[in-house]
Amino acid sequence: MQYQTFPDVTGGSNSLQKLKALRLPSLAGKRFLDVGCNEGYFAGYALFEGASRVVGIDYSKTAIERAQARFPDAEFYQQSWDTLPEGPFDVILLASALHYADDQAALLKRLMSALSESGTLVLELGIAQSGDNTWISVTRSIDERLFPTRRKLNELLADYAWKVIGHSAPQTGDPVPRYVVHIRPLKPYVFLLLETPATGKSTLGRVLFSRAEIPVISGDRIYMQIARGQIAAPAALTAVVSHEFSTASIDRVTTQVFQHGLLDDLVDIWCAQAGYRDFALDSYVPADYRQQVSNLLLDKGYIPVSLNWEMNKSMATPAEAEERAQAYTESLASQHGERRLGTIDVRKTPSTAGHSLIYKWHLDQPAKGELRPNGTHFTVSGWVLPNTAVRPAAVYARSGLERLRFAIDRRRRDVVQAFPEAAARSSEQCGFSFVLDAAWLDAGVEVGFVVEDKLLPVVTLTVPESRPEVSIVQRIMADLRRRFRQRFA
Repeated sequence: MQYQTFPDVTGGSNSLQKLKALRLPSLAGKRFLDVGCNEGYFAGYALFEGASRVVGIDYSKTAIERAQARFPDAEFYQQSWDTLPEGPFDVILLASALHYADDQAALLKRLMSALSESGTLVLELGIAQSGDNTWISVTRSIDERLFPTRRKLNELLADYAWKVIGHSAPQTGDPVPRYVVHIRPLKPYVFLLLETPATGKSTLGRVLFSRAEIPVISGDRIYMQIARGQIAAPAALTAVVSHEFSTASIDRVTTQVFQHGLLDDLVDIWCAQAGYRDFALDSYVPADYRQQVSNLLLDKGYIPVSLNWEMNKSMATPAEAEERAQAYTESLASQHGERRLGTIDVRKTPSTAGHSLIYKWHLDQPAKGELRPNGTHFTVSGWVLPNTAVRPAAVYARSGLERLRFAIDRRRRDVVQAFPEAAARSSEQCGFSFVLDAAWLDAGVEVGFVVEDKLLPVVTLTVPESRPEVSIVQRIMADLRRRFRQRFA
């Protein structure tokens, strides 16, 4: 079944929205590894960004074949994640896969050990909603898996520098919310107190750095608590924060707070949360407002000390991620027009009177636009639900004078749960999967159901002989965008 979505083929995942949510750092000149790469969508993005080396691994032979056919300039290997390709890598992506690991903590350590000294692991995972430090067993439509709570994630990542970036793109049937986390090797910090004598350097060192219990006030958390009504705040501040708060909109919320003249109220809350004692403030403040923050803290009796440090960004801004993802999509569309690789066209058969016997059906694979298989066979799979007490007896495939019949005997609990109104007329055994000779595609394949000894065709599979051309202007513009990003990244 096709998982990732390209301009020419729809899969189960909204790959473009996920790419935007991941907020990958610039990949120009970087070494990139995608663990569980599926059909290679993100590996293709790394190539588009100008990565110096792009590697993808996946356990599925079919997925690797599709990825290699689409992106021949990348390295793809059919293998498990028990061992990783030789590194190090500057960026490693593990998306929607951590819960499949038998030992999730061990997999995270293995991935972190494969990073370069300044590398980033971009992790997309489900986080279970519980205040406990534990793994939550979650029953999904196809299996049962363990997901960490937020406190368990804190424990797993205690030895690294990390940040929850925000929500990922949701998918139908998600049992827990998806989040994106950026993780980097933890490095030691040096705090430079470099002012002239008698300016308080020694006192600052003694008061701040010799203590073990200096509270850290998180600006992000303060916003969340205000939005949830967990911290009392003036009505104007509450309204601005609550209007569009999310973990991915901190910069916009902060700018709105300052532009509405609510900084004094916010500083009051920071100080109150610290008990009006020493504290470290961990909060984004736009450069134009930092002096104003210092002045307000001075007025409240504090000595503000600014710490500045140099470190490469581990992620793109939301605007950068949006722009890069859109440019990649345009490039994929252009490549699709130029490719001479055969793709499968899936066309639904016009409805007839007999179709009233069928409530709903779906073809999981092949998907429209899926690459023609390199091998001698291809798989057809899907499900069907009846509209009456009479269930389809079988599914059939016909090409020319040949016709084959296959059983509808695969358990599809996910389908029955999604359409409970049809459950009384069906059972979990409403799915099918079978293999056909790839040569059948040359003449076209009719697929349908056998109901009361009648053949009800529902779809035709063919391989078009030609591809639509993309205009020269589209190709030139896509190439110019790619060259510009590689040069100025």
